[in-house]
Amino acid sequence: MVTTLTQFGPDAGWRSTDSFNLIQASALKYTLTLVGYDYDGAQEETLTLNNQLLAKLPAVNSPGGKNVTFTLDMTSLAVRGTNTLTFTHANWDCNVVDTTSNVKVTDATGAIIFSDPTRRPLSCTQSITYTFTI
Repeated sequence: MVTTLTQFGPDAGWRSTDSFNLIQASALKYTLTLVGYDYDGAQEETLTLNNQLLAKLPAVNSPGGKNVTFTLDMTSLAVRGTNTLTFTHANWDCNVVDTTSNVKVTDATGAIIFSDPTRRPLSCTQSITYTFTI
């Protein structure tokens, strides 16, 4: 079974004998996963992708001092080319430094587009920025 299509349509040639009974396309989908440490106050961390609001984490107050894994669909804000993902910390929680680690962006097939396992501090005076290309 052939799984690649090199030409389709008029450019294949008007005398082409190419025929297809099934054409599949993969839906574009990009997922962000990360581990936040001490993400405990409702909407304490703001995530933007390409200067657009992606999420405010966590949605509600939760116990502090824990690692929590978050998964977000970022398809609607991702662009072909360079993308910039920024984390900022709420000004009302300046006495605590949270951390972010295991940041990963994957596509619809699960292929890793970007990955950074590093544990990075996130505070009122220190945001985190990641740049990756799709």
